[in-house]
Amino acid sequence: MKKTALASAISLAVMSGSAWAVPCDVLGPTGKPIAPFDKEAGVTCSTTTVEGQFILDKTSVKAGETINLAILGLNTVGEVDRFGEDGGSILMAVISTTQGLIPIGGEAMPAQGSPNSGQTPSDSIGNGSFVNRQGQPSANPDDYRTTRVVKLENGNGEINVYYQPNSNPTVGGRITVKLQERESTANGGIRVNTIKEVVKDITIAPPASNPFALNVSEFNYGFNDTAGQMDTDPSDGIHGQMTAGAVGAGAEVVVTALNQRAGGSVNLTLTPMGKGAPITTTGSMINGTATVSLPSITKAGDYYIKAEMTFTGEDGATKTVSSVGLDSVDKVTVISTGAPKALSLTSNKERITQVGQGAAIKVKYLDEYGNTTTNRAGGSYTVSIKEANNNAGSMTAVLDAYGNHDTIVLGDQAGEISVATGVLSLAASATGLSTSSVVSLNVVDKVFNVTVQPEFAAGSMVIANNQVVAVHVDKDPGATNPVSIKNVGTDEASEALRDPTTGTVRAVFKKVGHGPYMVSDRAGEYAQILVDGATIIPGTPVSLEIRNAHNEVVDSVLTSLLPGNTGLQTVLPEKAVRLQDQHGNPVTGAPAGKFTLTSAVSGAVVSYPAGAASATPTGYETVLVDYPVAAAGTGETPLTVNLTAPGFTKATTIKTTLPEIITFKFIKTYVEQSTIPVNSKVAMSVELLDQNGDAVQGTNSIRFVVNGTEGDTITAPVVREVMADGSRGDIIAPNRIINFDGGKKVFEVNGGQTTGQFTLTFVDPTGSVESAVRQFQVTQELKNECTPTNLAGCKTEATCNAVGGAYAGKVCSAPPPIGAEGINSKGEPVTVPAGTVFKGGYSINGGPITNPAVSADPKAIVKIVGSVEAADAHVGTNADVLVLYAGVPLGKELEVQDVFVLENSGASISPWDGTVEGIGAFETKALGKYNVFNIFETPEGGFGVEGELYLLLAYRLNDGVVMYGRDLLQLKIDDPRTN
Repeated sequence: MKKTALASAISLAVMSGSAWAVPCDVLGPTGKPIAPFDKEAGVTCSTTTVEGQFILDKTSVKAGETINLAILGLNTVGEVDRFGEDGGSILMAVISTTQGLIPIGGEAMPAQGSPNSGQTPSDSIGNGSFVNRQGQPSANPDDYRTTRVVKLENGNGEINVYYQPNSNPTVGGRITVKLQERESTANGGIRVNTIKEVVKDITIAPPASNPFALNVSEFNYGFNDTAGQMDTDPSDGIHGQMTAGAVGAGAEVVVTALNQRAGGSVNLTLTPMGKGAPITTTGSMINGTATVSLPSITKAGDYYIKAEMTFTGEDGATKTVSSVGLDSVDKVTVISTGAPKALSLTSNKERITQVGQGAAIKVKYLDEYGNTTTNRAGGSYTVSIKEANNNAGSMTAVLDAYGNHDTIVLGDQAGEISVATGVLSLAASATGLSTSSVVSLNVVDKVFNVTVQPEFAAGSMVIANNQVVAVHVDKDPGATNPVSIKNVGTDEASEALRDPTTGTVRAVFKKVGHGPYMVSDRAGEYAQILVDGATIIPGTPVSLEIRNAHNEVVDSVLTSLLPGNTGLQTVLPEKAVRLQDQHGNPVTGAPAGKFTLTSAVSGAVVSYPAGAASATPTGYETVLVDYPVAAAGTGETPLTVNLTAPGFTKATTIKTTLPEIITFKFIKTYVEQSTIPVNSKVAMSVELLDQNGDAVQGTNSIRFVVNGTEGDTITAPVVREVMADGSRGDIIAPNRIINFDGGKKVFEVNGGQTTGQFTLTFVDPTGSVESAVRQFQVTQELKNECTPTNLAGCKTEATCNAVGGAYAGKVCSAPPPIGAEGINSKGEPVTVPAGTVFKGGYSINGGPITNPAVSADPKAIVKIVGSVEAADAHVGTNADVLVLYAGVPLGKELEVQDVFVLENSGASISPWDGTVEGIGAFETKALGKYNVFNIFETPEGGFGVEGELYLLLAYRLNDGVVMYGRDLLQLKIDDPRTN
């Protein structure tokens, strides 16, 4: 007769004896191969874990927080299965997340087929952990996974999931957990059976966005920046130093918030103290700390450092908190590279005469970014300064390492310039350095003789906006060509016509500063003359401003709570009060007057330095405004600053907000469910919250109380504190005082080995906060509903079979999977439709269904069960269920002629002829989703003989397609008294 591929496969299977046997690579609890067979005898892996339960501490988190997940493997009675791996299987959980990140824990990546291997060679089975972590676990993205495989230990597994500050609250998070049994296969691979799969949705709230206050707390220069400097005394503000350009890259600024739970985007601005555009960058704050990387900065100079956070307040308004205060300055100095690359050439004048006062010529080193620099390596350069058309003699400057050289003046001696009029084009060059840009110097044939009037000579002082700096000019440049006088220090210029009678020119200046002064004419016909003159000083103060440490005008100041919430206080440094004259010049010095501060809050007390009745704006002390506790939370209030000085009538009003007193208001405990299995370990979070639901800052003492509630039967529950690194503290004794730092702790709660009830209570010793009570029920029962994923809830054989379970010993359980293969009517292999699952095994004396079964006594009651979970495409299709059976004496090699066909639900047995056509139907039926077959059950007295039993399960469709279990059902019947 013609044999098909199925027949060949069956023949090979039965003749090879232990076809389904898989070597176990895991030893039993004694460290020896699992009795009674060793690996070579063909022991296969199995587990008694039939169900999973997954319990979170929190299902709703703020972005930037971490949650904990307990992974529990349960046996058929609903307790954590401490011995689920004694059959050789490895129990593991595959955890996948959206938005959440799982720390990898540093485990190695084992080879496929090894005891710690996951589903693929890239999987890694490690031990996860609960943690009490504030902030980001690691800045290295390689330290995270969105999928991890975690090994269970004694039926318990742990993992923690971190949600970044930029997690999307709208989308939320999702955690998918698969509890799986891993078996090794004979060819060195693995087989994975899913025991339970659950999806958990996580609600993500935005991070605590109100920082309360910001502080630039640290500056770190780049790793390669040998000239970088950190501030060793940040008490007066951060003062850092970094090198311009790539060498200085990698510098960081650390920003901290008063609110240790604050998170969100931090905007960092570096503003040049001189001219130039601000430099902005951003960073993420996590649990009150942000480390912001600075970009490469190429322009040397001093930069203010300002950190800002914008958030939405409880009133819905957008608010911004800045790190810039009224007193201390945070700044970074960017220095040049110290490596000259080019030269710069400058002249203090644009016009000179052939022989006269002349122009001062200066040469400087430039680094690669155009910054004036020194030669940090040491040594000097000889620089040649030449005129392009040889209209001026060559000049030489020797620049030392600091960039200094002797004074060079061009045009003060006869013979230096060969033309009476024209343009000189000067450039500086030196070996190894790029030539400077060209400096154009006009040579004219007209020159003034300028004399400063005695009352405006150098050393005298004149008040801004008065007739000041009068000079005598000997020549009249003309009625339409006024004389220009420019204050070189402030770059302010004033023009006036020369008095034709006296020859006097009077300039009016509004900016405070001192000379020298450059005298010239508007038309540019005369050589420029440099003279020394009076210093311009400010006028009488007419206005008052409050400026912060970055010299920015502010209209509000901060009011803070005093330690212990004993009151509120506004601090106004004297130097923050700035007086100005009518032109905006700062007015400083003792003659400016005294200022006073007035609050509109009843009971507010203003304290001036040394008990005075007023304060000096130029002082370095502070003025304090203390408010009574009753004023807390009243919101915005004005402060009036007034000046006692002649002619001053314009007081300034600023505002301050009186914050509410933050008080410890609630104790909250978090665990997803309080009903936990025997032998379980779950994570419970406990938080101390203020009236706004934010974590309480600082340290608070809480009493830990055990039991005291009606129905408590477990007298000594085991509770340990979980540390930031996942380690555990000692068992917490009842009535112990626990210090909460930062408002949160995580505890490991152990269900223990007996069922019952216990209560954990967290008590505020002061009695001002309501206690938090968490009552735990420790159970030994699975959920009552009968489902494919909760077979233990199926209490009858009919309900058990209906969901794909097998009923034995009054317990519904899932038979072991036996793989699936398929062929068509021509004997050609076909793809097994997705969802096709063959299962089967033996129950001995009412025990769990296993395959291969451990040795059975000849007198044992044996039940043989097979099941088929049909693919959707085959559900409702008529099919012949096929069962092949072989029984041989112990030690006899199995041959094809030993195989029989079970027909008519086992009522008849006939020899198998080796063909598919020769297999009669065990049962013909329309396939359902779940199809369970009680193939055989021995009567009282068992088989009565020793031997080895093999069965193969299949089904045949009308078109000839056959699906069959890849692995045989095996049982060894062995009398231990005779062997």
